[in-house]
Amino acid sequence: MLPTEQAAAADAAAPAGDPRTPKGHSISQQWLRVLGAALGRVVVILAVMMMGWASVPAVLGWQPTTVVSGSMEPTIKVGDVVVSRPMGAENLIPGRVVLVDDPDHAGRLRLHRIATVNPDGSLVLRGDANAANDSSSVWPSAVHGVGYLRIPAVGLPIVWLGRGQWPMVLAGVALLAGALALTRLDRHFARPRRKDSKSGGRRRAEWKAWLVPARRASCTVLFLVAAAGLAGMTVMTAPLAHAAFSGTSHNLANTLSSRTFFSCTAAALADAPSLFYAFNDSPKPATAVTDSSGSGNDGTFRMTASLGTSVPCAGDAGNTADLSGLRYIATTTGSTGPTVFSYEMWFKTSSILGGKLAGFQDSKNNATGVNDRNLYMRVDGKLVFGVSPGGTMQTVVSPSAYNDGAWHHAAVTLSSAGMNLYVDGASVASSAAVTTARSGYTGYWRFGNGDLTAWPGAGLSAFDGQVDNIAVYDTTALTPAQVLAHYQAAAP
Repeated sequence: MLPTEQAAAADAAAPAGDPRTPKGHSISQQWLRVLGAALGRVVVILAVMMMGWASVPAVLGWQPTTVVSGSMEPTIKVGDVVVSRPMGAENLIPGRVVLVDDPDHAGRLRLHRIATVNPDGSLVLRGDANAANDSSSVWPSAVHGVGYLRIPAVGLPIVWLGRGQWPMVLAGVALLAGALALTRLDRHFARPRRKDSKSGGRRRAEWKAWLVPARRASCTVLFLVAAAGLAGMTVMTAPLAHAAFSGTSHNLANTLSSRTFFSCTAAALADAPSLFYAFNDSPKPATAVTDSSGSGNDGTFRMTASLGTSVPCAGDAGNTADLSGLRYIATTTGSTGPTVFSYEMWFKTSSILGGKLAGFQDSKNNATGVNDRNLYMRVDGKLVFGVSPGGTMQTVVSPSAYNDGAWHHAAVTLSSAGMNLYVDGASVASSAAVTTARSGYTGYWRFGNGDLTAWPGAGLSAFDGQVDNIAVYDTTALTPAQVLAHYQAAAP
């Protein structure tokens, strides 16, 4: 007889009350009870762990807060617990979520994202789901901390209690009580199954002497930990994060998520560029172009400089660079061409002659020379991103034209994952086979003009249009999510 058949026969032959089948349960029923107890323990342990995540950080001086309004959705939802970490004023930069004293309601807290920092140092906030900045700014002294950790849905019981939603409270209590009850389903299986020798009874007594009290003690501890965690969460998250909900978010057509930043400058600087030209120099017109990244990679206008005031990003003030009439910009100091890199810019043109938007060339003022890492527009308005590893030109081309007189955001990346061209927040062309660029020469970043000899489909070397917010990341390939966030930052 096979072992499985023997087990089945033994199960069938076992009388009610047999020690091998506690309380007359079949083996299949015993397994169901074991699985039910395991499920109950998983639910209870998960609940306790989430409560711990929500309350233990308070020991470090961090502040857990239950979110009770929807102005930060979908990033942060009602019932989430957000742990805020105290940080210095130098960390209060656009894009960070902060917990502050509500400037419009005494005794309340507000959890919003920093939209911009005023010249006087005060902070302008906005909820991700709100259509406009908060009407009242706050001082850094009103900031309790920067959002550091989000524990989803743990604070829902607090929200239900505050709103008097007693059916939901009772349902939550019933769920937890049911999970705790499930943990007791396998309590009958603690005693030994065999009693067929003189020592069997003694072993059984020995097992019961320590196992049963141990199981009771563990259940008691489990109850106490769950209660302590719930009590701790209730006390430590007593502050509730309100917010002035003023409307729904303005979502762009190609995304379902709220944007992370409210200005193109904040979006670029948050990802630590090695070069950032915002063209907000003074006096106007400018000759030198200041690098706002802090890396000191200033640039120079070649030919006659000209600045405009029609900016592509609603959250940014200042100017744009007009590169019509053979004007272009070059970095003042040369460098070695990066192997992994990204760069991005906003541009606007209606030209039918094409032109070079950006590239890396061995001269900052010569018309020709060794060049690579090029982004240019063909005469049909389509964009081309190209590199030339070993001197062999490799390009990807956008399927659409962008010489329509409107502002567009372009970004390119090169890494071990390949080359990628993004337009208006979405990838439009890529090649996983091309992972390196031309090396072995010192060059300068040039924007608006440069050598395009023999590059496929190239028209004129000079770009005729406007550009703004040029950023270079010379060690990083921006992710699709980062590119999308930078594009979304321009929305009004």
